[in-house]
Amino acid sequence: MSRPHLEFGVFLPTGWRSEYKPMTDPSEQWRHTMDVAQLAESLDYDALWVADHFHIFPGMDNTNIFESWTTLTALSQRTERVKLGHMVSCAAFRHPPLVAKMGATLDVLSGGRFIWGVGAGWQEEEFRAYGYEFRAPKDRIQVLRETVEIVKLMWHEDDAVYKGQFFELDGARCDPKPLQKPHPQILIGAWGERYGSRLVAEHADRCNFPGDDETVATKLALIRDRCREIRRDESEMMMSWTGDTYLRETEEEIISDGVRALRPISMETWRATGLIGTPEQVCERIQGLVDLGVTGFTLSFFDLPDLQSLELFATKVIPEFR
Repeated sequence: MSRPHLEFGVFLPTGWRSEYKPMTDPSEQWRHTMDVAQLAESLDYDALWVADHFHIFPGMDNTNIFESWTTLTALSQRTERVKLGHMVSCAAFRHPPLVAKMGATLDVLSGGRFIWGVGAGWQEEEFRAYGYEFRAPKDRIQVLRETVEIVKLMWHEDDAVYKGQFFELDGARCDPKPLQKPHPQILIGAWGERYGSRLVAEHADRCNFPGDDETVATKLALIRDRCREIRRDESEMMMSWTGDTYLRETEEEIISDGVRALRPISMETWRATGLIGTPEQVCERIQGLVDLGVTGFTLSFFDLPDLQSLELFATKVIPEFR
């Protein structure tokens, strides 16, 4: 039985998780982001991902955070091979027709490497600080649904007409169209049992989950059930996982370094929900996720700006799955 092709992507530092400390100069921070992106490409990673946030998480410190679409556009001109995507953009932050136009433009500028990741948004203080309405979950999912439907429509139709609960179009044009056919891959970051999972089954080319093996298995089973309900072949969709990633050569180093997660959690929980350990231990965890059906990995390297985990993963983990 042939092994599935696995995709390994890097969550780039953009400031949301305080990845720049102790750097404070924005020009130095941007150079670091670009250095990590270009190094990741040279190390044979498949994709680069950025978060779409305005405020640091967790907390409210005044920390530099680079805007996601601008970041991806700049990266498109400084990389050649890797895919470029959002993990994930917030549907409520930008008007859907503009997103269609931006996405099509970015796909052309990158030579057909754009992945549009999109979700409903969840960081309430961020919504309110920027003046966006923080709607009830059902309505945020509806905004997400209409955004996806509008963007797909404009990527295909010459004069898009649409009427939804929140948005209307009357002859909206999006030229040039994306280079990728039928369109850039769409990753939908939603997995709620009532609304999000059905939207994923209907429209996503990719879905993505964090969590331990039990959580991932539960979410994947839900998506598969939704696919069967609408008679969609689940193999058409990439199932991906994201989590903290921290590697050292020895177990002793892992223990002595301690937990480096954003929130206070135990080492046991950190390891169960991330890729934490020696290269051999990380390979074992990856194989467990692959056995569940995961074929894509978005890696949040928690020692940046130190490059040790990034390089160890590339030299001692990726080759075991290629």
